[in-house]
Amino acid sequence: MGWVDGIGVALRARMRVALMVLVAVVVPSLAAADCPSLDAIQRRAEAFAGLDGAPTWRARSRWSAVVPVISARATTDTGWEEGGPASRATVGPVERQQAFDVRLTWRLERLVFSPDEPRLFESERRARRDRIALRQEVATAYYRWRRVAAQAGTDDGALAAAEAFAQVDAFTGGWLAKVGCP
Repeated sequence: MGWVDGIGVALRARMRVALMVLVAVVVPSLAAADCPSLDAIQRRAEAFAGLDGAPTWRARSRWSAVVPVISARATTDTGWEEGGPASRATVGPVERQQAFDVRLTWRLERLVFSPDEPRLFESERRARRDRIALRQEVATAYYRWRRVAAQAGTDDGALAAAEAFAQVDAFTGGWLAKVGCP
């Protein structure tokens, strides 16, 4: 065995010791009851993904009919009289008229049905599907983390537990680590 192999063996031994310390310190806290529940983690993941509290756009679309469409128009008219054929450069008085028109239009038929509703309904349905898929992914990662953490008695087990925790923590945007879960 050469001196390079000896360094590799020493490094591996040190890594084993470091992982054993990690297992001794981290694994008991992984199973701690002070970590948030699955539901709390799922809600935080929804908030991080922007899928929480989606507004009901269909209702807003209907109520938008109560708000009028405002249109405004301004015009300026100029008129004058020219002198007859005998007077060459005679121009009568110049008249200027300005008009300002404002119109308010209500689309009250949209209180019953808005043409945007089918598109908005599909958007809400897509958001519900995304929320369900996200909750399923978080649950899968959460239970994998808990299962691996419970079996993390070996070097590879501690690494797998840390990896599984990082995956769950990524769904929450780092919130899980901030609240004190390892």
